Amino acid sequence: MKDPGQPGLSSFYKCYFTHNYNMPFLMSYFTLDPKPKNYTHPNGVRGISKVIYRTGKKNADALRHLVQDETLQVIDDAHTCIEAVEYRK
Repeated sequence: MKDPGQPGLSSFYKCYFTHNYNMPFLMSYFTLDPKPKNYTHPNGVRGISKVIYRTGKKNADALRHLVQDETLQVIDDAHTCIEAVEYRK
């Protein structure tokens, strides 16, 4: 991804998609953060502080292994859903 604010700089990331719709897609951090510094969304949100995701044990174990981010809380459950998203203001 080219950074329009800084000609000559490129940022890279990786995405992981599964054929299983009970798993979300995963994306690495950008090598260069594309967000403007000190950006606040018009609704006052500055970021996501927590995502609570429920899914079956097999998928939950895989996500815990793949995602090293304290923002994501994975819970073993028979049903798959995003239970909650908490925002940082």
